[in-house]
Amino acid sequence: MTYGTYRDVAVIQKYLSDDGLREALDQAPPGVFDNRSWAYWNLKLGRYPPPPPPVREIPNSVGPA
Repeated sequence: MTYGTYRDVAVIQKYLSDDGLREALDQAPPGVFDNRSWAYWNLKLGRYPPPPPPVREIPNSVGPA
């Protein structure tokens, strides 16, 4: 969904419903979608404004000294 061509998008829409595509967005790990793709797919699926993209969280812990 990030790097696909128009033809790729047409194929994926034959196999996945809009609900399936929304689920893919909801379950996407951080870093999979760039900002442009995130905005495009959310808009295409009726989410405007789009929700914030997934964020990678880095634990705030210090290892052994």
